[in-house]
Amino acid sequence: MFNLNDALIHALKLYTPMGESPVDILSDILPFSKETAYRRLRGEIKFTLEEAVLLSLKLHISLDSLIGLQQDNKVCFHVSSILSNNPIEDYAKMLNEANSAMLDASLDSDSTIYIATNILPIEFSLKYATISKFFIFKWMHQMHFERVGKNMDSMIIPEYILNLEKEVFRQTSEVSRVFVWGRGGFELFIEDLKYFLKLNLINLQEVESIKKELHLLVNDIEQLAITGCFNSGKTVEIYICDILIDSSYHYFETKDVTACGMRQYGIFLLSSDNLAICQNQKTWIKSLIRDSVHISGSGAIERNKFISDQRVKIDSL
Repeated sequence: MFNLNDALIHALKLYTPMGESPVDILSDILPFSKETAYRRLRGEIKFTLEEAVLLSLKLHISLDSLIGLQQDNKVCFHVSSILSNNPIEDYAKMLNEANSAMLDASLDSDSTIYIATNILPIEFSLKYATISKFFIFKWMHQMHFERVGKNMDSMIIPEYILNLEKEVFRQTSEVSRVFVWGRGGFELFIEDLKYFLKLNLINLQEVESIKKELHLLVNDIEQLAITGCFNSGKTVEIYICDILIDSSYHYFETKDVTACGMRQYGIFLLSSDNLAICQNQKTWIKSLIRDSVHISGSGAIERNKFISDQRVKIDSL
């Protein structure tokens, strides 16, 4: 039977930023002492409806989603970004959510993340500052035009964002992954770079920096494909798809949690834990795998061709 109290406790823990305590978050939102907050989180005292509403408002959680009072043809999705007056904080919130999810998943040895995409996976890019900065700048240019400078050079990424990106990247290697990548590889990303350069939104020095990082990134991908695992020992399966992947699809599975999502605005995720939607997402990704070539741990000829093609595309910059 559904338990709203347990769902609220789970949501509170899930949305607690890295380095903070759910007890502190709860005490900030509701007039609780630390002891009362601990007892609520242990489930010894149940939340009232009024408290549940206040928590849902502060944490931007839909009570409909928690309670499950949806019609069969209506599903609640979680949006990791809402246009606000502080877009960098929106991005930080998304990184914290991703990091919390990775931490939870890393505790389950059987957890797996499936990703099918036709663009450069942002999970790979977080290691490289200039590539990541371009993703952020593109999003800011499209969605927060009045808040971004005339070009990428004028945009300063705060140090705490860089640290969060590094932490999320580190956590990605602690969970097994299956990547289904469109055969175009870096192509769409490189076309974006050329377009932004043409508009003088990025300069030649930045393009050269990104070019160097892309070569390092393709080396990373090649090594992952050869070994079939991260340095942590977690497996990496990479497939190159022979049919068009029309968006970026994610599916996340642990013993306790199932979730799925689609890439939104380039760097964010529109996600749902609805079991039917998750199953459909998994089925779709598995169907793409059937039309793909496996290049990790085997398929050396296809792997070498794909990697070589990406290097040629990078050199076209």
